[in-house]
Amino acid sequence: MQRYFRQRSRAAAAALAALTLVAQPAVAEQLSPYWQAQRDYFNKLSDDACDGDGEAYQTLVRAAQNDDHPVAQNDLAWVLDTKRCAYFVGDKSLSTDYMRQSAANGYPLGMSNYAFRLMKGTGVTAYPDLALRYYDAAILLGYGEAAIELSEFYLDGTGVPRNEARAHELYQTARDLGADEEKLAKLAERLGLGDAQKYLHLNQKWSFSGGAANVGKYDGDRLEAVIYLIENPNGQGVRMEFVRENFDPVVHVMSVKVEVDGKVHDVDIGECFGDGCIELSDDGQGRVLTMVTLDWGGWSAPGVLDLLKRGQRIGFNFQTRGSLAEQQYYSYAFSLKGSRKAIEALEADMAD
Repeated sequence: MQRYFRQRSRAAAAALAALTLVAQPAVAEQLSPYWQAQRDYFNKLSDDACDGDGEAYQTLVRAAQNDDHPVAQNDLAWVLDTKRCAYFVGDKSLSTDYMRQSAANGYPLGMSNYAFRLMKGTGVTAYPDLALRYYDAAILLGYGEAAIELSEFYLDGTGVPRNEARAHELYQTARDLGADEEKLAKLAERLGLGDAQKYLHLNQKWSFSGGAANVGKYDGDRLEAVIYLIENPNGQGVRMEFVRENFDPVVHVMSVKVEVDGKVHDVDIGECFGDGCIELSDDGQGRVLTMVTLDWGGWSAPGVLDLLKRGQRIGFNFQTRGSLAEQQYYSYAFSLKGSRKAIEALEADMAD
């Protein structure tokens, strides 16, 4: 793709080359095969027990009580706690105790279910600190829906201080772990990430290479956009380049924001209003490469670079041809993980 842009900088050339690569990000399963096979077996058993199958119920009880099986314990809790089930008892403390046993035995769903009750104080004394530990463990074991639940607690401020930034991070984690799409969509709506704001999951942290601090964003397995921080060609500090490849090109940059410890800072985008900082090149097949250049003194100011070093996320709000026609806009959120080290490496390179 390098032929579509005239040479602008080392970073620009690298960006055009980078967007031709196909990455292979890791995709985690909802549960590991070890747990999923057992989950399928006991889900069928608990469904039958719920419908009144006495033999299935006794098998489930033996597995939970005699064999101390964590999946059976979690599923038995569901049977005892579900009103439509034949063996419903309505004792929240009993079902919660089976969840506790399941969690203690290392089952990710049991951990998430028990954490939920610890957070709410359902059938057990509320214990948010312990709930957080169980949620973290369930997420570490690859259960994405635990991240969704915890994100919602941070949005509501239930059991934990309200923290929208943390809720966003957990949403991204849930996406990366392959959580249920319907639940993700509902959470995205609560977070304001509807059709007008399409956040894509991030599979790369900031690094320093080719004379630029950079980070990429993926759509599935395709690298769709890149941010570069590079030395300004005129020698006056640093500038930022945002490169995106899509069938629907960027035509208007609205704002750039940096999130630091839950607080969002607007960054002066200088003269980059409308399409004044945008260059488009069509590859002849409909896909358009967009380069947005934020080239002004503001990026050279220590305060702005310090925000990037300390921040958790940088967001671009922009309109494309399609969204402009619908009076909507898109948002890209890039992680700032690793940005401090990458920017310091850029500063050292500039000083040489």
